Amino acid sequence: MEQVEIFKVKRKVFFSVLALLMVASCSDEPALSAESKEVVSTKPTRDTPEPNKVVEKEIKSNSKVNSMNNRELITIARSDLMERESVVSANQVKLVSITPVTWRSGAVGCPKPGMHYTQAQVRGSLIVFAVGDKKYRYHAAHDNDPFYCPASNAETPMMGRDDI
Repeated sequence: MEQVEIFKVKRKVFFSVLALLMVASCSDEPALSAESKEVVSTKPTRDTPEPNKVVEKEIKSNSKVNSMNNRELITIARSDLMERESVVSANQVKLVSITPVTWRSGAVGCPKPGMHYTQAQVRGSLIVFAVGDKKYRYHAAHDNDPFYCPASNAETPMMGRDDI
């Protein structure tokens, strides 16, 4: 009987800690980077470019961008590209296209050597940006954040989402 009580106490402690972690992760306070032990702010600063303003301009001129999901995808991908290429201004990162696609597998059009993926079709998006003359591809599976896919790994998607 004593073991049952100990299990109940451990379970309560576990769920209490889990709840605290969940609440803490929702905070607007800066997060502590595990690798560098430095404070990483999640809020834009005065020096941080605001990609949302650029996205709003693109939305007005491009009907394919006109959805909240696409806005979020573009903002996330543009921010990643700006950091990856040390681009100072969001205006330097031009949206070439955002296309709803069906990826051929769980690799989402960007298989990594030595990895195995589900062979089911996956709904998603292909986002292409240009910085100067160089183009960058970002792939996303439905309801997931986009990720950079180097041209050397990129596969051609099936077009459209109606072919699943």
